[in-house]
Amino acid sequence: MYFNTAGAAPLPNCVVESLSLSMQRELFTGRANKGERSFFQNKLSLLRDLVSSMIGASADEIAITSNTTEAINVIVWGMNLDEGSEILTTNAEHLGALASLSTLHKLRNVDIKFFDCYENNIIFDVHNFFEMITPNTKLIVLSHVFWESGNINPIRDVCIYAKKMGIPVLIDGAQAVGNMPINVKELGVDFYVFPAHKWLLGPEGIGFMYISNDKLATLNQTFAGNASFLSHDGKIDFVPSIGAKRFEIGTRFRPIIDGMITGLDWLTKDIGFSNIYEKTNNNMGIFKNYIDKETSLNLVTNNVSSIASISLPKKINARIVRKELEKLNIYVNDIKRLNSIRVSIGFFNDEEQINKLVNYINKFI
Repeated sequence: MYFNTAGAAPLPNCVVESLSLSMQRELFTGRANKGERSFFQNKLSLLRDLVSSMIGASADEIAITSNTTEAINVIVWGMNLDEGSEILTTNAEHLGALASLSTLHKLRNVDIKFFDCYENNIIFDVHNFFEMITPNTKLIVLSHVFWESGNINPIRDVCIYAKKMGIPVLIDGAQAVGNMPINVKELGVDFYVFPAHKWLLGPEGIGFMYISNDKLATLNQTFAGNASFLSHDGKIDFVPSIGAKRFEIGTRFRPIIDGMITGLDWLTKDIGFSNIYEKTNNNMGIFKNYIDKETSLNLVTNNVSSIASISLPKKINARIVRKELEKLNIYVNDIKRLNSIRVSIGFFNDEEQINKLVNYINKFI
């Protein structure tokens, strides 16, 4: 039983088959045939179309990246941040985001300020957060859903506040896209980044970056490749590609793109995102009810959608519980900082699996 989609989702059969067929095609027909580049560019365009429609953006506002971390790096290093500039974030962010902020601090002496979510019982408070804003605050970096606790943050409220102050907002949507409705225009975000391999059930090595059209000109191209240019004179003069595509660089493993297109097509047409959201939400309701009625345990926070962390008594080590569950072919994650078992519930789970999971956890209490 799999409850760790927040780490990496299981691959659907259709994605595995698509990856395999694409690799077989390259094996028997070659990878650099005439016309292949144009054919592949059309696939990239199709993928941008699929992703943009899923989050309420336009296709030219989407860039294909290797992962969420790369996208965050592209944005923070592309901004004109220098010594004395401040970025406001929280101490509940994933290391993938914190890594880029750490190096930015080290190399450019940009100040990183942290709102303490743990002091506030894992709850993000908009009012208290914005009390930390100063005239030097140039960017807000925040997760839509915290990866450890599953707490859903009020992104629209954050963006409303930030817009009044003229501060751009970068949202890490790694634990949101694919399990809850996302419309970047309604949220009012400037930048929104997310990977394929979690709630979109895609392969590793691919992610996505939304850059609102009105923020495009504020980012420098710190990395560049063939896809970055609409035209190049062969020396040093160039015209950037239209839209967010200008931030795409380097050669890609083409079968991943085929697999991602196949997977999104399956999620959209065969399952339907509205069904996915409803089923995921219902499953979380069932899980929370079992925890409440069948155990003496509590969740770290109840403001959750698809990720919930079960707080364990101090005498019980969460890592040991996680390893024991793995021996039973039950896969979750342990969160050391919270001494909790993190349960990621997808649309493909059911009540029988949830019941078994809770019963097994109960045996350790």
